[in-house]
Amino acid sequence: MLSQPTDRQLVDRALTDYTAKGWRIVSQSDSGFQVAEPKKLSSLGMALFVILPAVFGCVLFLIVPSYGIPVLVIAGIGLLIVLADYAVKKEQLHYITADYLRATAPTWILPSATGGVMCAMCGMSVTVTTKTCPQCKRPLVVSAAVHAGLKQP
Repeated sequence: MLSQPTDRQLVDRALTDYTAKGWRIVSQSDSGFQVAEPKKLSSLGMALFVILPAVFGCVLFLIVPSYGIPVLVIAGIGLLIVLADYAVKKEQLHYITADYLRATAPTWILPSATGGVMCAMCGMSVTVTTKTCPQCKRPLVVSAAVHAGLKQP
């Protein structure tokens, strides 16, 4: 049986994952860390208020220039609205502890001695398609041993 990772190891691994996704580290300790989620432009706002009116305005401008110009102005106003929305957004702060990481970490589905499969954390019998262990409530991941059809010794 593998030993449990220390709090520091869990925090370091999670920090690597969060920074790879573009999150900014605000503070950290041996047992937890605080990260800021990066602000994002509204893709729905860009599509509805900028891209759609801009494309429609360009097509309309080619057909009837006097009608296309007001639609292009609307696209410009839409762009200003989307940029203003981005400017007023605040970064979302999240504090994540090693206990939280340990509690939400997925566990493996392993072959059992009876020929079925079981949760590696609590030993409860589960099926390969089970997403969450009914007993320990942890997310389940199918191990390579189960995929290969190996039996537990």
